[in-house]
Amino acid sequence: MSEPITSYSKKALERFLKYCRAHQVSPIIIGGWAVWAYAHSEYSVDVDFVLKDKKELEKLKPFFEKEGFKEESNHDVSFVKQVSKEGLGEYKLAHLIFDVTFYSDKHPLVQDQKIEVPWNLLEKNTIHSILEGLSVEIPNPELLLIFKVKALVDRQYKQAKLHSFEKKLGRKRWEFKIEKDKRDIQNIIKKAPLNQKKIDEILAKTKFKPIFDQTVKIQ
Repeated sequence: MSEPITSYSKKALERFLKYCRAHQVSPIIIGGWAVWAYAHSEYSVDVDFVLKDKKELEKLKPFFEKEGFKEESNHDVSFVKQVSKEGLGEYKLAHLIFDVTFYSDKHPLVQDQKIEVPWNLLEKNTIHSILEGLSVEIPNPELLLIFKVKALVDRQYKQAKLHSFEKKLGRKRWEFKIEKDKRDIQNIIKKAPLNQKKIDEILAKTKFKPIFDQTVKIQ
């Protein structure tokens, strides 16, 4: 494979969405690809999505098997495919990952488990967008921004807690992810139709507002 990993990811996402439509599964795309749906500024590498019902996952497994992905389960469920490093640029990520989350999953802040941004906030905070001619459900821009800020805060905390040898081995990966989160946040703020009142309404259902406000302020 000589194309950039982000283009490879985009094509895999398109095939995934077509499969979902054919098999009556309705994933909610979150993360970098949801940001791209608003900003059209930067492709993503991983594909992150949420399912309303865990039973839907069984319908998707044949797709991942056919595409050559392997299922990995720890706290979360991921489908991972190793791809050639050729042509991937300076950041030679060798894996394409589809990360699966469910409405019922907990979504606490890593540094404080008492603070949670529940996935089920998606129930009343999604819209339909078009990706390469395919209809896709994504978070509204306000909730997407909140999810992205939480992802950044979690990654920065994890990076700070890494041991020295882990930092050396994973430094580029963490830096890439963190910088991508920062760019995603700025792209949402600059290019998505945000409503501050809506942001405040969503944050009022969590204890995340002080950290959210501080993080957005310094970006």
